[in-house]
Amino acid sequence: ASDETVSALIVHIDSPGGTTFGSEALYLAVAEVSDVVPVVAVMNGDAASGGYMTALAADHILARESTITGSIGVIMQATNFVGLMEKLGIENESIKSGPLKAEPNPMSRMTPQAREAANTVVTGVHEMFVDMVAKGRNMPRAEAARLADGRIYTGTIAHEVGLIDAIGGEQDAIAWLESEHGIDPDLPLIEVEIDYPERLIDQLASVVIGKPFLTERLRLDGLMSLWHPLRAE
Repeated sequence: ASDETVSALIVHIDSPGGTTFGSEALYLAVAEVSDVVPVVAVMNGDAASGGYMTALAADHILARESTITGSIGVIMQATNFVGLMEKLGIENESIKSGPLKAEPNPMSRMTPQAREAANTVVTGVHEMFVDMVAKGRNMPRAEAARLADGRIYTGTIAHEVGLIDAIGGEQDAIAWLESEHGIDPDLPLIEVEIDYPERLIDQLASVVIGKPFLTERLRLDGLMSLWHPLRAE
């Protein structure tokens, strides 16, 4: 955003999503750039849930016909070990300042009150997501809410319902930047690579099962905007 030599930004997205916090942070970062230069989001194989949330900050969204996108929703998962503990004769004692502290808790069954509180949080974040869709796609909020029932869409269907602007890839993004913003299509494309440090537990899980899957399944303290079918790879 602060580099005056940059004329536009093309963001390639290939992600089934992740934490709502991380997706929101990416959305805000892309929006910051979009305030200065045109931004085009190019969806690859997956751009669902948090991946789609990120794309909403772009000025123009492209996808392939077979791209998996949508999955506009929020999920909170809590692994529960109570049944296993009972079989092993293990008991857990907790002294809490209130009945909803540290809920959901893997060491106890979720109470109706805890479920209601968790549902309130999930619903609130989902409403935020719907607002992003309505704003980013310039559509009535009621229509955004109708499309945000958690289902996935192909790129073709997403285009038909207004979740993306067109079918295409990087060259189509460059053509749009030229036609809509007069940007020279022969400008050099500078690839930005970001090297993220990987946590040790993710490295170990990746070695065992091929990707950092276990840590996401057991996390208890975060909301997810994630499309995660159980599939063999």
